[in-house]
Amino acid sequence: MAATDVYTGRLTPGDFVLIQALFLQLAGPLFNLGTLFRQIDETSVDVEELFHMLKSKPFVKEKEGAVDFKYGSGKIKIENLGFKHYVFEDQVPADPKSKKG
Repeated sequence: MAATDVYTGRLTPGDFVLIQALFLQLAGPLFNLGTLFRQIDETSVDVEELFHMLKSKPFVKEKEGAVDFKYGSGKIKIENLGFKHYVFEDQVPADPKSKKG
């Protein structure tokens, strides 16, 4: 609309630049305000879900008189593990005891 006014002579090119600068100055804060409102909305939904989780009763209940687990010793052994990635194809972790690495 302002470009039409410049064409018809109602506005000068300087007026057009002024209007564009004004809109650019308003766009940033309005964008930040929209982001803030979106984050507040998402946070309120998350808090609502948290309260729902806190009110729910667990499916698994601990037996009365259950003793705490005490770690003594042990190890984890991983065998036949592989994965795919767009860079690495079927990489298998090396056995730490092997000399090949």
